[in-house]
Amino acid sequence: MPFAPVFSVVAPLAGLFVLLVVARFPRLRFYRRFVAPAGAVLSLIGVLAVPMEPAQVAILSYWRPSVFFGASPALLAAPEVWCLALAFSCAVTASLLVQLSRVPEPRFPLGISALGMLAAGLAGLWGENLLTVLIAWAGFDLAWGLGMAAAGLPARQLVLGAGLNGLATMALWVGALASGGGGLSWQFMPPAGLGGGLLLVAGLLRLSLYPLHLTLPEEDGQGQPGAAPLLLGPVLGWGMLARLAAVGGGTLVVGPWLEGLAAVTFVGGGFLAWTRTGPGGGWPWASLAGVGEVLWASLLAGEAALPVLVAGGAAWALGTTLLRLDKGLDLTAPWWSATGALGGMALLGAPLTLGLVPAAFLAGSFATPFAAGKVVVFLIGQGLLTAAVARRVLRTAPAEEPAGPLPAAARAAGLILPTALLLLGGAWPDLLVPFAGTLWGLLAQSGVIGWGSWAAGIVVGAVLSWQERRFRQRLEPLLGLVHDIFRLEWVLRLVLNSLARASAFLSVVAEVVEGPGAILWALAIFLLVLLIVVGR
Repeated sequence: MPFAPVFSVVAPLAGLFVLLVVARFPRLRFYRRFVAPAGAVLSLIGVLAVPMEPAQVAILSYWRPSVFFGASPALLAAPEVWCLALAFSCAVTASLLVQLSRVPEPRFPLGISALGMLAAGLAGLWGENLLTVLIAWAGFDLAWGLGMAAAGLPARQLVLGAGLNGLATMALWVGALASGGGGLSWQFMPPAGLGGGLLLVAGLLRLSLYPLHLTLPEEDGQGQPGAAPLLLGPVLGWGMLARLAAVGGGTLVVGPWLEGLAAVTFVGGGFLAWTRTGPGGGWPWASLAGVGEVLWASLLAGEAALPVLVAGGAAWALGTTLLRLDKGLDLTAPWWSATGALGGMALLGAPLTLGLVPAAFLAGSFATPFAAGKVVVFLIGQGLLTAAVARRVLRTAPAEEPAGPLPAAARAAGLILPTALLLLGGAWPDLLVPFAGTLWGLLAQSGVIGWGSWAAGIVVGAVLSWQERRFRQRLEPLLGLVHDIFRLEWVLRLVLNSLARASAFLSVVAEVVEGPGAILWALAIFLLVLLIVVGR
């Protein structure tokens, strides 16, 4: 049985248990803040060691529920999703390391949540069958809900996120049952049919595409770097889509409607990020735009959808985390802002970052006939996202309390790890992602038209970022209004209020029908039937 994948899942679970034990003893409370980062670092080491072992099935339990056709919980560290698992574990580890440098210390349930999401996320990516993936998704949802509550985020978002995640898990469950024997292992999974379609829906629900973006955590918890993993739920969606692409011969079998939804998510996320009021806001919506861009590129990549999904999902996780951990521009130590800028460039698909892989295939589609509409949509989304990233990175950093050598080292390690992984993937893509291609091959993929369109989008965003200083303060109320309109929260409230009123009406009707008025209702129905019969 392979050791590394099992160790990478067990290490954060052991850290979670140790954290619970340490929290019960006041004398050990000082060491509590080091437990979660230590568990995450051990898990990251296990993920790094996975390629050193042959990919074999690791059976975790001999429990065989008959409803899943006798499948047992098992792990298989498939090489095609290793980069995604590495990026996810690196992002969680970086968040917990940077948290060591921040004061005050967060509530310990936040560390429990991060470790739980890390273990469940890796199990979901490496699940050898749908039973393992289902258990992992359920565990991830529990840890995510605990983290949302510990970070002090609104209860409304917790309820919405739990509902959407539960719907995705339900789609996975029904899809597993509809797949029949295909649920025993991914190698037996049919790429099409009802089961495959439901699994695709489950993966898309995990991505929180527009207009299901209301489950994204707001900026309320941005003072806690340990809350950054709360935004990494779409990694489960990337893993599901990558698995479906693998069993489908490298291609996602979907309709043309999904390409339009991905483009809308890309532009909508960029627009919401740019119109968000406040200098530091908008990073969740920038993340949403990155999701749309990667999905759009994978749908246009054809048989190369698998490496685009894996590389794009990894770049999205690392870039989102770096952008989230960025505190702004500090003129006394400007090098700290370089990591946030690199994370933003990864979301934009800049060369020499891992985001180059999806950007190359997306920009390469612009050279095809009748691509003018795609180019216009891309320029709008890329320009808005560039301006939003620039506003996030160039904001003034708040004053920091003096930190000792250990917090400074933890912060440096937490920012260097994802930065190095992004640069390594950009310089040597096929080292991390099989069949991703070389750096020069990806640069030649798009040609002059593709990279010219990409550069034009960056220029549009740079000009917008430079010029908005003249008018943004005057238009701030209007931008806030437009942001609230396109955020669609008012639509959700309208739907919920309508459902509440309908439920209240049905409750009143039930009381009348089932209570003292039951005899009158029966008599009225009898007379109505009698009139119909006599009338004939």
